[in-house]
Amino acid sequence: MNIDQLFDKVRTLPVIPRVLQALLHSFGNPDISSRALAQLISGDPALCAQLLRLANSARYHSPQTVSSALQAVQLLGLTNVRS
Repeated sequence: MNIDQLFDKVRTLPVIPRVLQALLHSFGNPDISSRALAQLISGDPALCAQLLRLANSARYHSPQTVSSALQAVQLLGLTNVRS
């Protein structure tokens, strides 16, 4: 592979979605609220679905079905959501 081919590949690198950029930036804020974090996560349907799937998993055995990002963030806690 020559240098021109390498630079051509740089132009095709995937871009991080804005929601994910904002979410990663928010993790540096120790004062972020559960509500604000849930709003950010709700902006990406795939990410929100993963969070809800995790919150409803047997590992967290919630007595009720978790149906919103806010409920999931509150159940899992900020540390687990960041993970």
